[in-house]
Amino acid sequence: MVKNKYPRYLILIPIAIVILDQLAKFFVAGNIQMYDNFALIPHVLSITNVANSGVIFGLFLQNNNAIVIVSLILICALCCWIFLIYKGKIRPDILSTLANVAFLLIIGGAISNVADRVFRLYVIDYVSLDFINFPIFNIADIAITLGAILLIWEIIFPRRKNAN
Repeated sequence: MVKNKYPRYLILIPIAIVILDQLAKFFVAGNIQMYDNFALIPHVLSITNVANSGVIFGLFLQNNNAIVIVSLILICALCCWIFLIYKGKIRPDILSTLANVAFLLIIGGAISNVADRVFRLYVIDYVSLDFINFPIFNIADIAITLGAILLIWEIIFPRRKNAN
C-alpha cells in the first residue's frame, strides 16, 4: 500500500463548485425571467437566464441523454482515479497537485451541469460578457474550462522530477 500524501482539503474544490453554481442557478431561475438579463456592470457583465440544452457553446443540441451518459462516465472515471489516490492504491505523485486540482475542477463542473440535465433537462447558463460576442456560461463551465487549461499547461510544461 502506498502512503497517502493526497491533501484531504482538495475534495472541497468540487463541493464548492457544485454549491456555488447551483446556488447561482437557483437565484437566476427564481429572479430573472428566461432570456432576460440584469446588468452588473453596464455594457461589460450581466446575468442572463438562458436554457442550454446542448454542451459548450450550444453544441449537440437535443442530445440530453447522450450528454448525461458521457458526462457520468467521465465523472465516475475521474472520481475513481481520485478515490484510488486518496486511499493510497495509486501513488499520489503520479500526477502533480496541479493536475489533480484540474481533475477536481472538471469533476465539480461536470457534476453541477449533469445535475441540471437530470433535474431540468437543460443547463442554466447565466454569465454574459456584454463587451464581446461570446456564449453565455456558468460557474461550472468556468471550472471545467480552467481544469482543461491546467491540464494543457501540465502537458506543455510538465513538472520536473528531482534527479536522485
